[in-house]
Amino acid sequence: MTAMDYNYNITSVKVFYSTDDGASWDSTAMSTADSVYTGDIGTYPDGTTVEYYVEAWNDGIYGSHKPAVGSYDLYVGVEAISEVQGNFKAGSDSSAYAGEAVNVSGIVTVAPGEYSPNYFFIESPYSAGDSPAYSGIKVYDRTGTVVLSRGDQVSVCGDVWEYYMETELALHFSGAVAIHSTGNDVPNPYALSTASIPSENWEGVLVIAECATVTEEPDDHGEWKITNATPSDTCRVGDLGAYTYSPVVSDPVSVTGVVMYAYGLYMMEPRDDSDIGQWAGVPGGVEPIRLALRISPNPVTSGADIKMAIPVAGKASLKVFDVQGRLVRTLLDEKIAAGEHAIHWGGANTDGRRVASGIYFMKMETRKGSLVKKMVISR
Repeated sequence: MTAMDYNYNITSVKVFYSTDDGASWDSTAMSTADSVYTGDIGTYPDGTTVEYYVEAWNDGIYGSHKPAVGSYDLYVGVEAISEVQGNFKAGSDSSAYAGEAVNVSGIVTVAPGEYSPNYFFIESPYSAGDSPAYSGIKVYDRTGTVVLSRGDQVSVCGDVWEYYMETELALHFSGAVAIHSTGNDVPNPYALSTASIPSENWEGVLVIAECATVTEEPDDHGEWKITNATPSDTCRVGDLGAYTYSPVVSDPVSVTGVVMYAYGLYMMEPRDDSDIGQWAGVPGGVEPIRLALRISPNPVTSGADIKMAIPVAGKASLKVFDVQGRLVRTLLDEKIAAGEHAIHWGGANTDGRRVASGIYFMKMETRKGSLVKKMVISR
């Protein structure tokens, strides 16, 4: 507690606390250093919820300053995330802890700022063969000042909220985060079918939909759909993360993301480009497409067959330059699908004239990088 800004001096401060839901209250005096008041309310067994409020007196002019209504809660000990996420109030899908204070611990899977500066996600590690259902949770920081990185092991203290039916832990204050270690392995995404992902079980959990296909391109909200099962068993994918992939219907993809609930729907939220992979086939192919550029034959006598491999759909260009860096011919400059593409160049420049013998360069530019190949023209 910080001293209140009045023209009168605070003479004493007490913290009142209750462990029986406010039926009875104890109190203890608080001491100050640099206008910050602290008080010890003792020790309690794990699982105890303590309600408290602070009351202050000044030098007699105003007397007590007690909150008009209510109190704050704190929780003793650390509760498992799965207990908070997986236990429900009777007849609802709201957490049984909703409205209560709780402390949980986990590994940061989405850092503040990746989706929003005001929230991040943590998840409890799980052993191979086990299911991580209910093991992740969204943490809300109203100040937007908490600084964390993926892989940080943390404990957080806050109140459980059902924010538009999405369970989240609202920090008591921005300092209610303890970092125990950094650089830990982030829990591996749990492989699920797209039919299984839209479920309360996976809210806040990092999952992956392998060998899927894009079924719908982004709507007005930037959301698109994928399936790795039947066409009707789709999962929505959001655009909160900083990825550059532009979905194209029938693209083969593998998508990783945390499951979130918004506007009555569950969806995956990829964090960045590394969470979206292009795959060689569905469902058999598992090898990612590598950026590649091949020219055949080389040296070129009459014409050249160019093969391009594009990992991610989007804008791509293919251009020919001479040794002075001057543009000779643009062979491609448009949005194309991921995969392999073939283009034939007959050896003519932009004006339709055959280029002279010599050294030239073929440059391919894509959203995933660029490649340049040396090419010899021999007439």
